[in-house]
Amino acid sequence: MKKVSFLLLICFIIPGLYADDDYGIRNRTFEIGLANVSAGFSNDFLSIGKIFKETAVLDIDDLKKGFNLNLELDVVPLYLSFNRNSNWGFGLSVGLDSTGIISLPGSMVTFGQARNEYADISGAAFIGLDIPIFFSISRLKLKVSPSVFYPLMFIDPDISYTNWSVQGGTIFDLRYNLRVYTPISLEEGGLQDITAFPGYDINFGFEYPLGTALGLTEKIKFLDFKIGADLYNIPIYPAHLNNYMEMSGRIGSEETMDIFNDGFGDIFDNAASETNYGDQNVGVHRPFKMLAWADWRPFGPAVNFIPAVGFSINPFYTKPFSMEYGLKTRLNLGNVFMATAGVGYYDRLWKNSLDLALNFRFMEINLGVDMRSADFLKSWQGSGLGVNFGLKFGW
Repeated sequence: MKKVSFLLLICFIIPGLYADDDYGIRNRTFEIGLANVSAGFSNDFLSIGKIFKETAVLDIDDLKKGFNLNLELDVVPLYLSFNRNSNWGFGLSVGLDSTGIISLPGSMVTFGQARNEYADISGAAFIGLDIPIFFSISRLKLKVSPSVFYPLMFIDPDISYTNWSVQGGTIFDLRYNLRVYTPISLEEGGLQDITAFPGYDINFGFEYPLGTALGLTEKIKFLDFKIGADLYNIPIYPAHLNNYMEMSGRIGSEETMDIFNDGFGDIFDNAASETNYGDQNVGVHRPFKMLAWADWRPFGPAVNFIPAVGFSINPFYTKPFSMEYGLKTRLNLGNVFMATAGVGYYDRLWKNSLDLALNFRFMEINLGVDMRSADFLKSWQGSGLGVNFGLKFGW
């Protein structure tokens, strides 16, 4: 009972001690962020419910839709920021962002009929240095963040699959060529042989209290909302890598085969794989994303509804374009305790998230979890999990 009373004291009394024009505890003027980590894993075939059973049941028919596996790890060990009354500010952060993807079409996984189907086995890792800046012009808030990023690894895939019945037999041809680009040669290079060069991009965004600007909020409190948009990794100049390791091979051929009479022997005649090392300059951009959003507060600053819609262009996929959309709901108790629940389709994954923040002004703890999968139903069945954690200090 004493613990509950103490938490209530924190949530309702402390905000009053520091309250100004902002809601509850005001924003920190100077902030240091430490150990901000986000990691995730997902697939659209296996789920926790299927694995942790007395008798595991795997339905191969599920693979007809394809197989998708995603890994991601983002680490920001340190960032600094300065905020002057929420009117202007700047910061500095350094971190690592990495991703790995496997996306196989259903025809390839089940050896179904297809002509020139392509698969994605790709990924990349970058170290980035960002300088976020924001300022206000009247009611308009602008955000700009120039970045320099250095590539640690980039995988360029070329994987095609053909299984097609023609007169006189079948054409079966599975070819793969994976190039792993790195800053140094994986064959014999050392740190003294680094050949990669950094790239540059920029983030841009804005916020505008449209409800207040139109005079709607004063007339109807229910219509308290603002709008905004954020553009991430707008390309300026690509990073460059020069060394690669190439793994290639082939199963089958472009020639017609009579599998029923000749068997599968001809399919594996060219199945030998090989690994080569070489030099070739390649430019790499980080994935671009644009999101337009609204922040609606129908019941005051304690409750927010935040819909978002946009798109991304990710060069790590054979088809770079994909849509993005989602909805989040936030409960904010005096800027002391914040809980945000959301459902959305981001980075080609359905993510069902819950993020919690406990803010004492001099210190803030952030913790979040999500369930994720490329398949909407599987995202609720434990086919993937994401976690994030971070600490903030300042005053």
